Amino acid sequence: MKVFIKRQIQNILSRVPGGERVNLWMQMNITKGLPVSDDILASKIEAGKIHLENYLKYNKENNKNISGLSSFEFGAGYDLIVPYVFSFMKLSNIYCVDIKNKASAYLLNDALKRLPAMLSYHEVKKTGLYEITHKNLISDLKKNYNIHYMAPMDAGNTNLRDESIDLVVSNATLEHIPKDSIKAILKESYRILKPGGILSHAIDYKDHWAYIDSNLSYYNFLKYSDQIWKYKNPSLNYQNRLRHRDYIDLFKSAGFQIKFANPDNPTEKDKFTLRNLKINDYFRSNYTFDELSVLGCFFVLTK
Repeated sequence: MKVFIKRQIQNILSRVPGGERVNLWMQMNITKGLPVSDDILASKIEAGKIHLENYLKYNKENNKNISGLSSFEFGAGYDLIVPYVFSFMKLSNIYCVDIKNKASAYLLNDALKRLPAMLSYHEVKKTGLYEITHKNLISDLKKNYNIHYMAPMDAGNTNLRDESIDLVVSNATLEHIPKDSIKAILKESYRILKPGGILSHAIDYKDHWAYIDSNLSYYNFLKYSDQIWKYKNPSLNYQNRLRHRDYIDLFKSAGFQIKFANPDNPTEKDKFTLRNLKINDYFRSNYTFDELSVLGCFFVLTK
């Protein structure tokens, strides 16, 4: 019932002007999902660190210095935690793109207050924290943190220069983007990536409604046909249902080499659940059991 109600609310908000901001207000004041908990904040900080470690390990130029790098993230969210991590680590230009203008001055300042104490890098210098104002949000981010927030903007069609970015990242974002749009984003990422640079992507293949209702499995959305799923899939929480093999094919088709892949493999309990789920014929006939069962992956790619 909880999922049904939330899905209906998001279906309505997906169709009305200003629905994104109403959804944000509800997350802050009703469901209390924002600001993020300390645990989620710590996990996002860790994701930022892993992206930087991936660059140091896999960049083709063997560059061992992250200071001065240029980064690009699509789907940066409300609080820009990963861009903040990059800022504290002294990256020179940190570009963030969102299809909608999501950034909240309140959530940006909340993250700023909590971030420094949770960063463990010894290289981080203790610098003054500068408040982000609602009126000057974009200029405050650029002036004080080298963060270029660009929204609304399509990550598949940016105005960034060819071969100007060292590191392209995303965090649990690609699963929320339609397949054709992913193709465009990967094409654009290839264009803006410097020779020797890398892409570092964390992707979650689970049915995200299972995070709300523990009675649902991570594979629950595989039960539905495309026609039925369209009505259960509001744009505010859009999920493309792509599987591990699909992402591998997309990356290779865009011209990238997979340097590292760390899949989130299922437990025996997960496998039991999937075996006993009435999977839609499309998924059953087009994927092996193992291809369906992988729950997520951290990818590192190069040109």
